Amino acid sequence: MPRLDWSFAARDELAELLVWLTVNRSPDIAESARGAAESAALAAADRPLAYPWVGAIFPSLSRLGKSYRRVLAWRRRLHLFYRYDRAEDRIVILHVRGSRQRPLSARRVLRTAG
Repeated sequence: MPRLDWSFAARDELAELLVWLTVNRSPDIAESARGAAESAALAAADRPLAYPWVGAIFPSLSRLGKSYRRVLAWRRRLHLFYRYDRAEDRIVILHVRGSRQRPLSARRVLRTAG
């Protein structure tokens, strides 16, 4: 299984989402979302090419290479965007977005990917 890392941006985005859920919904719901995000990240690491290329889902991201993918979590309400580096055998979770948030721009994804 590839090594699994989280970008600072993804960690911050998930933390912000969990705070919002805790305050506006409940701590139990926030914990459910956290567990689902972690499970989805592990599933992506276990089968990195099983999830769709982001360009097939979001035309605005079509300029990104086939190594950029998305896995859904928490009944499709969380989107984890990741990059799979086959040469390094590594997955990096780049962003965590709620299903109602605006789609990411290719520039922002590339900036996070380094």
